[in-house]
Amino acid sequence: MTQFQHLFGCFIYELRWRLFYSALAFLICLLYCYRSFEFFFFFLSLPLTCLYPLQDKYFIFTDMSEAFSTSFVCSLYFSCLFCVPLFLYSGFCFIRSSLYLSESSQICYQVLYILFSLAFSLIFCYFISLPVFWNFFISFDEEQSSNLLSLSRLRLEARISTYISLTLKIFVLHHLLFFLPVVVFFVQKLVNFSTKNLARFRRRCFLLNLFIAAAISPPDLILQAFLFLIFCSLTEIVFGSFLLYDNLKKLSK
Repeated sequence: MTQFQHLFGCFIYELRWRLFYSALAFLICLLYCYRSFEFFFFFLSLPLTCLYPLQDKYFIFTDMSEAFSTSFVCSLYFSCLFCVPLFLYSGFCFIRSSLYLSESSQICYQVLYILFSLAFSLIFCYFISLPVFWNFFISFDEEQSSNLLSLSRLRLEARISTYISLTLKIFVLHHLLFFLPVVVFFVQKLVNFSTKNLARFRRRCFLLNLFIAAAISPPDLILQAFLFLIFCSLTEIVFGSFLLYDNLKKLSK
């Protein structure tokens, strides 16, 4: 056996065991989240119940397997969320031996930023974005409104699958938006963009943020402006991170 075959065998052995431990941890976390589905469902429904008290109302399901599939999807999301630190730590330890010290420190900072952005996006979406969305959607409920001259009476009977699906989509959208600086950082490292070239597309980025906010939000001007401000803030964070990185790079030289 040559030295290359020995190193390749060690590489495959370590990769196999790390994947095995990650998959085992994910399955254990999935089973725990499925057993604790009532707690996670209460956690997700709390922003709606604070705005719309469900005294004589409740969530419904109209299909035999709807409650099970919804609980499984919800458990899958939270198990992935809880296993992200383990996946990042395992991946970082796997590639750490092949990196320089500067590259290792940069990836370590990016991993910490991913964990911070994951937690911050979850808190921001739960306490700020979800109440805004639900306040807009339940405004169509005639029992909650003061319009007594309405010709048609609309009443909210939330389906469990629709509510959980929409809530998780909003969570995932916020995660992707807050991960945008990390994605742009790695793209800049691979393609080697310059800050001058990126600054030229700043106005185009603001126009693109406006179109995205208008496309993914309901026809409400206040909500569209709110999402537009969020996207613009993330864009400014991306440009600011590039400027800070270039300045630190010039000072190190």
